[in-house]
Amino acid sequence: MGFIVIGGLLIKRMRERPRRKWKIWLADVGKQVVGQFIVHLSNVAISGKFQPFEQHLLEHSPTKASDRSHRK
Repeated sequence: MGFIVIGGLLIKRMRERPRRKWKIWLADVGKQVVGQFIVHLSNVAISGKFQPFEQHLLEHSPTKASDRSHRK
């Protein structure tokens, strides 16, 4: 997915007028990459915090996953 995003930014750069210098463009893209990496790490950390809660909900749901798999 990252390659698609970078590819899209490259296409955008080729179409923009006036075109920014490579050094400036790379700095802007680098900031976006770092920002998205921080967001990704935050999402992973948050999902780790909620995993026990999610497991609790699955275990105490009216129809457990094991019950659903035996239905026809």
